[in-house]
Amino acid sequence: MNKPNQINHRGVTQFPPRPSAMKYKITSLLALFTLATVVHGEDLAWFKKRYERTFAGVKPMKDYGDPDAYYKAIAAKLKIPEIAVKAASKKLGWKKGDPVLMHPKANRGPSSFLKDAKGKPLIVWDVLITRFPLAPGQKKLDMKSINAMKMYYLELNDDLKVVSIHRIEKGKDGKKTLIDLAK
Repeated sequence: MNKPNQINHRGVTQFPPRPSAMKYKITSLLALFTLATVVHGEDLAWFKKRYERTFAGVKPMKDYGDPDAYYKAIAAKLKIPEIAVKAASKKLGWKKGDPVLMHPKANRGPSSFLKDAKGKPLIVWDVLITRFPLAPGQKKLDMKSINAMKMYYLELNDDLKVVSIHRIEKGKDGKKTLIDLAK
């Protein structure tokens, strides 16, 4: 059992966070990213026409229990996570041999930053890249890596070009802010 390390303002004993609690926080953050997107429902024929290719193994949206699974399947066929990681690597100076563990997650939804001529958000590919630094030779995550993780948010247009790139930072007040890295 963990030993208490402090008593909070209500007089309740607090325990240090367990590694499983940190994994839960990361999973919750990724789930919030997924929930933040709005389902608008392009069908498979639209993607086939737009990208002039077949999407072998991808079923129509109605056959998926979750629209995010449908968009994830299409994103995988278009290699959207790889495109985003390559663009972020170029912009931020990441090198192929860096000792890091990266987790890119792609989805589709309205842009947080881009609007069309009528002022409505453009529909874009959203990619959240979570990057965990590792010590040389380290293969698994530990608390040090989890605490040092960095998160990046990229948007790609339908031409698969990166149109915005941001770093997600947590302030001292606990609120998350987006730092524009495109400048």
